[in-house]
Amino acid sequence: MDEKITAVGTLLEFNGKILIFKRRKELSQPETWGLPAGFIEPGETLKQAAIREVLEETGYKANLDNLEYLGEFIDIHLFRIKLTKPIQVKMDLREHTEYRWVLPQEAYERKDLINNFHYLLEKVYSVKT
Repeated sequence: MDEKITAVGTLLEFNGKILIFKRRKELSQPETWGLPAGFIEPGETLKQAAIREVLEETGYKANLDNLEYLGEFIDIHLFRIKLTKPIQVKMDLREHTEYRWVLPQEAYERKDLINNFHYLLEKVYSVKT
């Protein structure tokens, strides 16, 4: 594990689509789309950080059983949750202005994604232009 990587992100999937969020204009990488992600807090494991970030940003209470570690990708430890039923998204309005469920290819075709999200989509879903 690369100790320099201090962030986690989680792809939430349901019926072939992934959940993406649009960042507020006041934040870094303003008005770009990304996944639930954030920094690992002192004393947290990677999984604990991923579960916390998903809860904070979506309102969904994930657990260790449905959290799949996908690996290290450039600057993030990436996880995936395959949902078996729809969730009611409770977006954190301090961080995001809107959310969408989109196919990985639809997300990939967007020009306004956060840094390295295109790369993650290529590696996880084998999408291309």
